[in-house]
Amino acid sequence: MQLKRVYEISSWFKLLTHHTDLAVCLSRTPISGTELSWDLMRRLADIDTVIGIKQGAMSRAETIKIRQLMPEGFNTMEPFDYFFLDDIRLGGTVCWGELSYMLYGKKRHFAKEYIRLGQEGKWEGARAASDQPSEVREFYHDNFL
Repeated sequence: MQLKRVYEISSWFKLLTHHTDLAVCLSRTPISGTELSWDLMRRLADIDTVIGIKQGAMSRAETIKIRQLMPEGFNTMEPFDYFFLDDIRLGGTVCWGELSYMLYGKKRHFAKEYIRLGQEGKWEGARAASDQPSEVREFYHDNFL
């Protein structure tokens, strides 16, 4: 059974979170059959154990909008390393399901470096480190997305 109506989705999450203290991460993707609305996401974010959302709608503008709508400390996860340095600058904390990190191979240390430098606010150095694995990042985007 696939939940489609707002009240069905909301009721399911309320039931789930009432019966467990585990953290819950929402998923906003067209693959699920229903993209969570702005209002529904905001209401679900008010549940203490709902800690974040994977933004899988493939729209950078929507990721930024979700970050603006959600309460402070709520994790909005963009699924691409391509934007993660900018996400850190905008308050992002998590990059979800990032295949390119595995594909970086011997250049993987650059990803760790740009994340660390970005979290320290050292944007110039972070951008330089982020640019190092760009050929791999572009190959991934061109061939897999």
